[in-house]
Amino acid sequence: MENFPEEGELVLGTIKKTFDQGAYVVLEEYNKEGYLSLKEISLKWIKNIHDYVKEGQKVVLKVIRVERERGAINLSLRTVSDAERKAKTEDVKRVQKEEKFIEFAGNELKISKDKIREILAPLEDKYGTIYDGIEKIANDNANVEILNCGDVLMENLVGLINRNVKVKKIEVSGFVMLKNYDADGVEKIKKIFKEVISKNALITYVGAPVYKIEVISDEYKTAEKKLKSVSEKILKSAKELNCTARYAKDVKELSLHEK
Repeated sequence: MENFPEEGELVLGTIKKTFDQGAYVVLEEYNKEGYLSLKEISLKWIKNIHDYVKEGQKVVLKVIRVERERGAINLSLRTVSDAERKAKTEDVKRVQKEEKFIEFAGNELKISKDKIREILAPLEDKYGTIYDGIEKIANDNANVEILNCGDVLMENLVGLINRNVKVKKIEVSGFVMLKNYDADGVEKIKKIFKEVISKNALITYVGAPVYKIEVISDEYKTAEKKLKSVSEKILKSAKELNCTARYAKDVKELSLHEK
């Protein structure tokens, strides 16, 4: 069956050609071409499409419609949030790093790339992607025993990982709006935040009544999971204390609701 993206999926594309009514986009991940209409570029009136997209530009887009029979893929730029754009860009970078490391390891150990990928395959089952597993090994050498190879080869491969893979801390954030007009409203809000603050979650004041939640982790998926957990706890506590609360990944979304 021919491979198509799913509706709602984030994709990385290259603007191939622009014209008055939109643009054609090459989706390298699927070896296909999609269409980005003018109305899906921005909610604002567009005088010159080149103020928003240019030929050769890489953009993160959302798939809004797929017609497999016609081979048509409709895309949207305006519905992609800053958080989604960042997440997709990070995912693409991780795939590129994974491929680069596999090629490097194959050359260093005089083994084919397919064999290296086979050895590292269990990492994908455990951590979601091979590169997430590689970073986990680089961080604490955990679970190296699940690699599909003998002890000597494992030792050499782990040595390459330790020497060449640098683990970067991933930071994700979201925003919460909290309101309470009771006499003890401020104390209630303080109590809500006190219950979720930890060394991995930082709450900062943005401007009444908005607060920023920041979470740092070694892995993007872990950071997002922690952020989701913290935001859900805040909303649950706010409801129990009769506070008005709303959460969004982008502060602009909260502002739109306020208008």
